[in-house]
Amino acid sequence: MGMAQQYSPSDAFFFGEAYTTFNNRMHVTVAARIILAVELIMLFITVVIVPLTIGFFDTISLFQILVCGSIWVMACLALRRHRHALLWPMIIMKVCEIILGVFLIVIAALLAVVRRRVLLRLMQWRITTIDHSNQGIHIIALLLFMFLQIVYNTIAVQTLWDVFEYLRQRTYFIYNQERTAVHQYFL
Repeated sequence: MGMAQQYSPSDAFFFGEAYTTFNNRMHVTVAARIILAVELIMLFITVVIVPLTIGFFDTISLFQILVCGSIWVMACLALRRHRHALLWPMIIMKVCEIILGVFLIVIAALLAVVRRRVLLRLMQWRITTIDHSNQGIHIIALLLFMFLQIVYNTIAVQTLWDVFEYLRQRTYFIYNQERTAVHQYFL
């Protein structure tokens, strides 16, 4: 994934060309913008469109929009203003989603084997259009969706961490450059 290069104080220039991701195909900031765009689209689809078409929009959906939306805004500000500390909430949220996703996929797989009816009732609580006639397809689709979400979140965490390292090294470089200029003024 990422190829974040370590910064040494002896480097005379910092252009950030070494900070690439996706097999050295794009710069980490461009990849982070793509991740944030995908995150906004996924938030809109999973929290607004899906509940309104095949389920219901409730307080949980509203809370998810507010929390994820504010974290998304902070990540956008981090990229816009080159502040690496503002990426921490997004990185922590993605890591928590990975941990929770692994935990839930294990529970869903166990319930699919042991208590299929309980799993279908849990799925029907959130998505009201599920019936018992095609229960196998719904269970497979749920497990596949959860697995793909874990894969996406892993890619997102790696990309966001690479951007965090890039912005941190960029901040250190600018600080050292300004410090050297101030020291040269007094010497």
